[in-house]
Amino acid sequence: MPIFLLLGIGLILYGVQEDKKGKSRCCIECMATVVFIKRNKHACPDAHASLRRPVYEYFYKDNLYEVSGCGRNYNLPKVNEKVRIFINPNNPQDIYEKGNSTAFYVSGISFIALVVIYYVCILFA
Repeated sequence: MPIFLLLGIGLILYGVQEDKKGKSRCCIECMATVVFIKRNKHACPDAHASLRRPVYEYFYKDNLYEVSGCGRNYNLPKVNEKVRIFINPNNPQDIYEKGNSTAFYVSGISFIALVVIYYVCILFA
C-alpha cells in the first residue's frame, strides 16, 4: 500500500509542477472564443473512447490565431463560449488553460484516499 501513497503524492506534485511550468511560460491573459470541438479517436483501434479538444480562436498583436486546447472529456466549454486562456508571448500558438492538471490532482487524491480507506478498514477490522 505505501506504493499507492507514493504514487498519489507523485501525481499531485507532478500536477503542481505542470501548472507552474505552464503559468511561467504562458503569462499573457487572453480571451478566446471556442470555434468548435475537435474529437480525437483513441490510438487503440478497438477502443471506443475519444478525447475532445476545444479549438480556440483569439487575437494577439492584431493577428488571428486558431489553436487546439487540451484534450479532455470533462469541463468542456461550449461552442462560441468566451474562455480565458494564457498565451506564450514568444510563441502565441503555445497556450495554457487553467485546469490542465486536474486529472493529475484527481488521480493523486484517489490513490491517497484508497490508502486511507485500506488502513481504516484494517484498523477497525
